[in-house]
Amino acid sequence: MKKLLTVAVIVAMLFTLASVSASAEGTTFWLTQYDQSDVEGAGVVFTETDAAGQWWHHFAFAPIKGTKDAYEIVAISNASQGTAEPIAIPEGGFVYACNMGNNWPQLVADNNVKGDGATGLWYDDPQHVNAPNYISEGINNMWGEVAAWSIGSQFVIRGLDLENFTVPTSTPDKQWYEPGYVCTATFEVYDGSNATPADNPAGGESKDEPEDSKPEDSKPEESKPEESKPEESKPAEESKTVIAPESTADDGSAAARTSEPASSAPASSGSNTWLWIVIACAAVAVIAVAGALIAKKKKK
Repeated sequence: MKKLLTVAVIVAMLFTLASVSASAEGTTFWLTQYDQSDVEGAGVVFTETDAAGQWWHHFAFAPIKGTKDAYEIVAISNASQGTAEPIAIPEGGFVYACNMGNNWPQLVADNNVKGDGATGLWYDDPQHVNAPNYISEGINNMWGEVAAWSIGSQFVIRGLDLENFTVPTSTPDKQWYEPGYVCTATFEVYDGSNATPADNPAGGESKDEPEDSKPEDSKPEESKPEESKPEESKPAEESKTVIAPESTADDGSAAARTSEPASSAPASSGSNTWLWIVIACAAVAVIAVAGALIAKKKKK
């Protein structure tokens, strides 16, 4: 009985370690397209204009100063009852929007749709009668995740490419709604230490010139001893967002752009120390239990 209990404890420890390791890697950030609104079952990052429709969830992300990959939600428009509206894109940030999509084969079969318009349904046409099932495990999981997001939530997002717009996937040969499609972008709660530091945390554009290359003032300081000292730099104002007019984007289905696999996401800086501590403690506990069992067996 004691042996069984010991084995159960060891198994529980291993499961705990596995779950902790998985959480350290982050949760999938369902990103399937950039600046594209005629898609279903998708997660889209808008960098120019939020063109997502009324049945999408919209989240405006502003960059967190001093980081490369940490963002804060500053505005939200939810898809409740199809009343969502586009929102403004924060300076240096983006709007993330996602929609659930439809299982068209099931809708077509359930309503005897032939694609000839005979049923009178709006989707009784050749386009929708041959459309796929856009509801995938990826969008199902993301839909549940975003339900807990709120204004002020802060996340580290890895795999996001706001320069080249490379879609983060290791299966570029598959469409985002197909079984086996893999999204490699991840997100996790920002804790102040797990983001990648910016090249120039003080703000502004980073400069390659060394400081001593800057021209000196023409007048020496001692010529005006009572000159007032320069004011200290003030932090930049937080970006503000406003609600834009109602969306006129088409929420129909369309083929996605082909995408290249994204480069591997950078590891978080200094955020996994606690993980190694937990692993070390668990390993010591397992060794101790095993040693005790062996010693007890020898006594017998």
